Amino acid sequence: MNSKLAKAQKEVSRLWALMCQVDGVDPSSKFVVFPNGNPYALEYNEAVAAFQKIRKQIKKNEVRRLRHAILTEMGLKRVKGNLGNVYYE
Repeated sequence: MNSKLAKAQKEVSRLWALMCQVDGVDPSSKFVVFPNGNPYALEYNEAVAAFQKIRKQIKKNEVRRLRHAILTEMGLKRVKGNLGNVYYE
């Protein structure tokens, strides 16, 4: 697992546990509605958004690397155009 992703996941888990502790909820609960007064709610939402952004970027990079590997196996060469675009010929 990517270290950035693991760190973000750990932060989400930590904040979840803190939110549950504040409201007296079991952290292993699957569905919880927290009141507006929970001091960790906003920070938790931001951490989840950051985690999802990192996960999406990792997936995007995996797809790009796989596409590059397939095209180079076909004997195509990666070329950068004058306008900065990358294509294979």
